[in-house]
Amino acid sequence: MEQNDFRFAAVSEDEWRELRGVWLDMSAAQPSDDVETIEDASGLTQSQWRARAKALTGLDCFAEALIDAGGRWLGFVCGYFDDLARDRHAFVSHLYARHGDLETEALLLERVAAWAGLHGAEAVVVGIGEDRHDLLARFEDHGFRRSGVRRRLDVDPSRFEVELVFDLAASALAAQPHVSLRSA
Repeated sequence: MEQNDFRFAAVSEDEWRELRGVWLDMSAAQPSDDVETIEDASGLTQSQWRARAKALTGLDCFAEALIDAGGRWLGFVCGYFDDLARDRHAFVSHLYARHGDLETEALLLERVAAWAGLHGAEAVVVGIGEDRHDLLARFEDHGFRRSGVRRRLDVDPSRFEVELVFDLAASALAAQPHVSLRSA
């Protein structure tokens, strides 16, 4: 993917239709990994989607889309700081690369790492279903490591998620203007 073939754009309330589309695609692709079912997400109204977009970009939050030259969303990433003063970690709450494109996934991870680094985070944290071996391996290929933390998934308490951490401080990526999490 050439640099001029895409751009990043912050998600706003005005992009509620695009957010809805990518969110429903994400929920269909990973039906048991989210906090809501595709049926619940499909039933949300325009005002609820607008409110979701607004919440994703609130204080200490980040939501951006990777958009191609034709205006189509190639992927979406959002995250937040839980308590930056306490633990200096940025959390990825959703990341979705349409069509399973690994390059798009890497670009989205670079973007969230750059955002986290600019705000003084020392690490980027993501939770992945422990039965998603493919996704766990991909994030490990991007430089994330397992933290040892394991939690029940809200949507299915019989399943667990594994916490993975990318250490920005140790890699000095937080201070760099361009962050690369692509595997070699």
